[in-house]
Amino acid sequence: SPKSVVVTPATTTATVTWTAGGSETSWKVSYKKDSESSFGNEQTVSTAPAATLSNLTSNTAYTVRIVAVCGTDDESTPVTKGFTTAAQPCDMPANMEASNITTTGATLTWSGTASSYEFSYRQGTGTWSTPETVSTTTKTLSGLTEGTAYTARVRALCTDQNSGYVEATFTTLTTPCDNPTALTLVPDTASIAVSWDGGTATAWEVEWSAGGTYDNSGVLSTPSYTITGLQDSTTYSVRVRAKCGDRYSDYAEGTTTTLKQGVVYYTITPSVNNSTMGSITPSGAQKVAEGASSPTFTWQVTDAIQYLVKEVKIDGVADEAALAAGEYTFANVTANHTIEIVFDITEGIGQYSSLYNSLKIYPNPARDYIVIAGLTRDLLQEVQILDLTGRIITNSPLSTGNDQQTTVSTIDISHLSTGMYLLRVQTAAGTVTKKFVKE
Repeated sequence: SPKSVVVTPATTTATVTWTAGGSETSWKVSYKKDSESSFGNEQTVSTAPAATLSNLTSNTAYTVRIVAVCGTDDESTPVTKGFTTAAQPCDMPANMEASNITTTGATLTWSGTASSYEFSYRQGTGTWSTPETVSTTTKTLSGLTEGTAYTARVRALCTDQNSGYVEATFTTLTTPCDNPTALTLVPDTASIAVSWDGGTATAWEVEWSAGGTYDNSGVLSTPSYTITGLQDSTTYSVRVRAKCGDRYSDYAEGTTTTLKQGVVYYTITPSVNNSTMGSITPSGAQKVAEGASSPTFTWQVTDAIQYLVKEVKIDGVADEAALAAGEYTFANVTANHTIEIVFDITEGIGQYSSLYNSLKIYPNPARDYIVIAGLTRDLLQEVQILDLTGRIITNSPLSTGNDQQTTVSTIDISHLSTGMYLLRVQTAAGTVTKKFVKE
């Protein structure tokens, strides 16, 4: 019988070697799965004591049988040897990462060659979710908790075995807790009416103090609150913050003084026609003692290139002096008053138009003067210099005419403070606005 049988298995093949038991030079080699009852696939080997077994199943137990052929009808006792084929390789996925992270979801992607994967995830160090089989290298999660850390994992599923896991961690976004804005405080003798712009928040707290510990309103569901039970003629600090679950926004803060008992007060009511275009400060109704002066009202546009202050109306009547000054104070108040700021669009020329590109300003930055060039006399009307709030600082007509000769105009800026300004040139075709820097 053959001796010293050695089997070297691969996934679907196996190499068998042995030592001749005597002088024989021929052998019969057959094999079977251990789950089968009889041997098959017999081959005769006559060149050397070695054979290759083919078409095997991976990760499977086999037995090989070798019989020495010593002559006609003369065979040795069979020798057998068991072996197990190797399992098919299962490559581990790689490059797993989270993207498109929102408050309640995320997309996980990875690279790999497998035809299917097992995916699961967990919150923090909690229990893994029920594994899910996916056939692509991406998985989108939804229904997650905002502001929470998660770990996702994936492994390849293969015929004979599964790969190891690859993991990725991520944290869902947190819904912004909008800071209150436009805080308005309207005092009376024993109360202060508080209002604000709450943004997307739906709950707030108001706190107030005359010095020392703050009192608290509790949680409010509307962006307004009236503080009562106050002392007259007393200065109070008031602050408001949004409450977003267990998180809070920053405070919006202000101070005001309650009115004095026995004094006649009048109300000054400021307003704007379009809050997108600009604002007025102070913005809330102002109580002014009889004979006293109101706070000085100022106004500003949100974008001086797109918007302008068209009118300032005092008690419903346009006031050119207030428009030019950029501020207004009611003196010796003996009645209720209103002040309304009327904003409008500039009807400007777009920055990619030929007219916009034709207008040249130099030098820029400048110290004593700027030169306006590039436009013809038939187009020019007037020039304005504005600060970045939209307040007009100078307003001058330009030399005009009916001809199409290009003109050059010099504007004195020596009186301006250092900073950035807007040059607004009114033309027959529209308004061109450009920025320049005063050194």
